[in-house]
Amino acid sequence: MMISPTRGAAVLLLVAVSLTGCSADRPASDPHHRHHAAASPRPFAMTQLCIDEASHRYNTDRRGINVADIESFQRSYELRGNTLRDEGFTCTFDEKGAFLHLSMR
Repeated sequence: MMISPTRGAAVLLLVAVSLTGCSADRPASDPHHRHHAAASPRPFAMTQLCIDEASHRYNTDRRGINVADIESFQRSYELRGNTLRDEGFTCTFDEKGAFLHLSMR
């Protein structure tokens, strides 16, 4: 199976963010600080689950789904994305990385 350049770039971005997030200078107790993929329990699994849920919801192939980075905020994780038709969505996961819901934006 061939990986599209967009999906490959998104995966590389997730890997890069997860590797660089460990060197943040801000204290972890700062309530306004948003953590990126390094704080998430399973960024790759969360990304794949979000793609699966969005492709099902929008009735499109997995290759038609693009996702951005994972952000942590208020004890949950959000992963934003869009379809090839520019339909936006957000996948939300709990603090342990379990899927909660997909919101259409």
